[in-house]
Amino acid sequence: MPYLFTHQLEECKGMPNTNNKIEGTFTNLKNKLNNHNGLTKENRKRFICGFFLAYLSTRMWECEAEATV
Repeated sequence: MPYLFTHQLEECKGMPNTNNKIEGTFTNLKNKLNNHNGLTKENRKRFICGFFLAYLSTRMWECEAEATV
């Protein structure tokens, strides 16, 4: 099991040791998709892509703001 404690390696500093953040993100996505239960399969794909694009752009903005402080 060489990957069990990867977060403890020196080159992986800053990597979280739990998956709570990604689980919260997926829960948020599922809640938003459940509010739009009439979407076709193609529109669901677009919705998911838009969700993650918005999430990434927000996250990048937060990282830039942290870097300037």
